[in-house]
Amino acid sequence: MDAGNYVAFGLVDTDGPPVEDEPWSGIRSSVYRLAREIFSLDVRLAGRGLTLTGSVTSEKVKARLEAIFRRVADHVCNEVEVTAPFECASLVTDRNASTVSTESLSRFPSVTLDGEARPNEAFRFEVDLAPTPDEATKGGAVELKDLPAGWTEVRVDVEVFCDAILFQNSSDRLGVVMVLPDGSSRPAAFRCLIKPDATVGDTYKMTVLFEQEGRPAGSAVRQIRIVQGPDAGGKRKETAVPPTQRGVQLVRDVQRPRLTVRIIEGSRPGVLQWSLGTPLGRVPFKTLCWSEETSLKADTSDFTRDLLGRCPNLKPGRAHVSVMRGIGERIWKSTPTCFRDLYAELRGLHGPRFPIQIVTNDPHVPWEIMHPDAEAGFPDADHLFMTHPIARWFASAEGGMRNGFPKGRIVTFVPDYPDGKALPAALEEGRRLVSEYGAERREATCDGFMGFLGRSEPGAPVSVLHFAGHANPPQEGLSAGEDGLRMIDGWISDMEVHGGVVLGMEDGTFVVLNACSAGVANHTLGVVGGWPASLASRGFGGILAPIWAIQDECASSIVLDYVAALAKGKTLGETMLDARVCYRNVSATPYAYLCHGDVMARLS
Repeated sequence: MDAGNYVAFGLVDTDGPPVEDEPWSGIRSSVYRLAREIFSLDVRLAGRGLTLTGSVTSEKVKARLEAIFRRVADHVCNEVEVTAPFECASLVTDRNASTVSTESLSRFPSVTLDGEARPNEAFRFEVDLAPTPDEATKGGAVELKDLPAGWTEVRVDVEVFCDAILFQNSSDRLGVVMVLPDGSSRPAAFRCLIKPDATVGDTYKMTVLFEQEGRPAGSAVRQIRIVQGPDAGGKRKETAVPPTQRGVQLVRDVQRPRLTVRIIEGSRPGVLQWSLGTPLGRVPFKTLCWSEETSLKADTSDFTRDLLGRCPNLKPGRAHVSVMRGIGERIWKSTPTCFRDLYAELRGLHGPRFPIQIVTNDPHVPWEIMHPDAEAGFPDADHLFMTHPIARWFASAEGGMRNGFPKGRIVTFVPDYPDGKALPAALEEGRRLVSEYGAERREATCDGFMGFLGRSEPGAPVSVLHFAGHANPPQEGLSAGEDGLRMIDGWISDMEVHGGVVLGMEDGTFVVLNACSAGVANHTLGVVGGWPASLASRGFGGILAPIWAIQDECASSIVLDYVAALAKGKTLGETMLDARVCYRNVSATPYAYLCHGDVMARLS
């Protein structure tokens, strides 16, 4: 940047990289667009990290600056102060700015192995949150946020899943990392047994889940290779794995669901490790086992395809209600005993409407549809998502699960297709969002949609991004270039949700994709794909989308009811529960929607 060159609105460039070079030229342009809201800004580089200091008008601008500079830094220390926060009362243009004095810092997940892993032998390892990245552990930077000034330590609970490991007791998979303000920490130490039938030469995936104050906070993955022969006392050198884009996010003062269900698929297809948690812990309950391994006897995608393949063609009425119950009972029978026992106890304590959070790395099985069978003994048994507020989130993106959304704008994209394939109910849905909720209607072109996702805009944050139109699930239509969401002038694939998409990072926007099969996910090279997973990986705080072809008119009614309830302050789980129940007898469409996000989140 040109030293001493003053520009408009009081910004000044000092020593730094040449502004003609990318990506700095684009970054400087992005900063200048925020110039009216920046009092001062200082950027200091240190290797692959940087520190931001200065003062701005709002928390929104502070977050935007952090998102802009994350394009060129592995980690950003954002020390910018908010000196003139903006606040207004409108439902659509609201935004809340916090003035509470807090601190933040970044840490990196690490899993350190103590020796090599051999069948039927004891195995030790430690889990920590370290000041520097661990090349052998896959996991993004941990952002410890909203820490009170003068904090002395932060407790982070840890749970370990690996299908090559045996723990003597289910509680042995649990540990605690204590993060200290001087940069040090106290790691969680684990002792276990490598299973006798672990295959020598194979590599197994260890998944580590982090939790703060009972709320999912993030995850990391470490690969473990099984070896044979006596332990030579040396540690195996691991192959470096690039960090993921999202890390662990630690926040304070959040509400917890009554039941958290973690379902982790390991190295063997269809083998799932379940772990359960409640705000009260385990003491008040009779259920003794809180974790269990189950097998679907098939790959999760094949299991789900066999169940749901008939759903788009179900005739409304008796048939769709009866078939959906049969599907739900089949899923119920696939759950472990520990879940069914604890669920029965919670039903007895709290009734049928307590909130449930699912955290899973399997994108296929819709556990929300499960329906207790006759043997369960519930006189008023129903589908879980017809009786409980319920939502799911991706284990790989737990650090991005937001506990609230800022009140702000609703932006809608509804294509009016020129080839006679327009959806009248979708067009009316868009018009009603504009007339009743003040939504901004944008032109539904490929450039218009992707441009909106990829640029910073001044003004209030985007609370809800809405699309209603045609879509193809992942891998369908690839040969014809018709994969993803259909705009007026072409198709947009979920593969286009990449590092250039910044809207979610800045605003944590909730996304409504009211399109056939937009919520379907897939595994590609071990990465969970599809629109929900792709959006979650780029910071979007929640996603609502169907997982099979839906009826246009019913779909529009569901989404309009959902937005109305969200605007009134209901949680994500409550809004979708009410919408499903209202239209459940119309068709199978209400059963198709899955809600991704924090079940307790609401507009702030």
